[in-house]
Amino acid sequence: MSAQAVTLNLTLGPSAVVGGSVPNFNANAGIFTGTMDGNAFMTYCVELTENHATGNQTYTIVNGEDYFPNFTPQVSPATVLDRLGRLFTALGGINLPGNANLSAAIQVAVWESIYETGSTLDASTGSFSVTNAAVASTAASLLSSAASVSSSLFSIKVLKNAGLQDYLLITPNSVPLPASIALVGLGLLGVGWSRRRKA
Repeated sequence: MSAQAVTLNLTLGPSAVVGGSVPNFNANAGIFTGTMDGNAFMTYCVELTENHATGNQTYTIVNGEDYFPNFTPQVSPATVLDRLGRLFTALGGINLPGNANLSAAIQVAVWESIYETGSTLDASTGSFSVTNAAVASTAASLLSSAASVSSSLFSIKVLKNAGLQDYLLITPNSVPLPASIALVGLGLLGVGWSRRRKA
């Protein structure tokens, strides 16, 4: 089975400079916006040291279970995917952040979810941390909210290009509606139909 290829054209949105030492990096962190195969698309980057693509670039969609074993061998792929899934569940998916601090904090929370080898996700201490205190503080709040999420509503894939920055592909899980919600929906439909007939 061949991997699916897509074309990305992304630019960095609201961002703030963050730095850290595992590995050593200093970069603008924030959401990326643009298109995937011509459709509006938003994402966050995976890697700390790769360069961002400019113009149209071809990427391959890789399942998170296949991507993360080699990328972060110190952390199990299941842990990384669970962390990311809970984070984006707490965030309600990917939406354009209202300011640069929040945009950078979400990116830092993504990196913390991927790179932190300990069990506590914080962004200001541990095996992964950043030096921008305001961004780290906001990221810690986001990670705390994510920790209270009972289960993920999103699946995580990665858009991979061997020579450029890799990006997250966050998609909602396809979960069927619970029977009770479906029955309520049918009941409301019936009420509407009976009112229409009486009119």
